[in-house]
Amino acid sequence: MKSIYNAQGLVFPDCTHSHITYAFHMPEPVQAVCVRFAYDPKLLTDEQQAKEMIQDSMWKYGYAGEETGGDEWRRYAPLKNLLTLSVDDSVRHRGTAHRHDPQQEHLLGRTEASPGFLAGENPAGIWRLTVSLHAVVTERVSYRLEVAVETMQEGGTQDEMDSSRAAHSHLS
Repeated sequence: MKSIYNAQGLVFPDCTHSHITYAFHMPEPVQAVCVRFAYDPKLLTDEQQAKEMIQDSMWKYGYAGEETGGDEWRRYAPLKNLLTLSVDDSVRHRGTAHRHDPQQEHLLGRTEASPGFLAGENPAGIWRLTVSLHAVVTERVSYRLEVAVETMQEGGTQDEMDSSRAAHSHLS
């Protein structure tokens, strides 16, 4: 596969509940698209900070009957960052990966796709990747995106390519 697009970013807690969209040009129709997405860190490791955030949320969201002064907050620890990915090709929405794994690889083939995504033609045109920032609980989170493609001229028959993509589907 040939890499055709890379992006990276840095987000902060005040970015929570927002979205960042990247647009890139797919120069020609392709057999398959591989989107790699990773972010770091996953966990908030500062226990005191986690305790304060959880207790504040317990009070804010009506856990009035809950004991917020004791160890009840531990039921909600550890706090985790959660960034998710959506893909739109030049024609339609192809799917969304609401995964907790901070390292992901998603394949969009003509006849098969990773769970959460639609298989189908991979047309030329402007594609969009949207990073949704559901929770940023650490001081900052860095992320990386890469798009790689398998062109129509690259190896094998359609059956061989579908088998190859199926072998990689466990990474989704």
